[in-house]
Amino acid sequence: MAEISQRREVYTTETRKLAVRAQDMENETNQCKQKEIELISGSCRFRARALSQFISLVSRVALLLTVFVAVLEREREKTKEVESSVAALRLHLASQHEEAATLDAEIEQYRACIVNLRKGRYPRLHL
Repeated sequence: MAEISQRREVYTTETRKLAVRAQDMENETNQCKQKEIELISGSCRFRARALSQFISLVSRVALLLTVFVAVLEREREKTKEVESSVAALRLHLASQHEEAATLDAEIEQYRACIVNLRKGRYPRLHL
């Protein structure tokens, strides 16, 4: 449970970092758009249009990268949670195997006693 809580905190921290990065990119995009407006108002309309298209493309790529990073982080978190669950289940399985081995040994002891009783011997049980 503590591990899950810790991982949730890590995930929350990473999500906040991603949000800050996205905000920084948004601010930079807005600055570029402001420069674009300044260029458009000047005499270099062709260059401004090309720059505008480039800035628009960069904005889309930045947004896609932000989304991709967020999805990747969520997948990493899910993977960590699944690995944690698998580890817990393996521990439980190991304890079940140990318990089964103990019970098998006890059953064998009872079987040996039964064989001895059938043969007419009366051993002491060491349970």
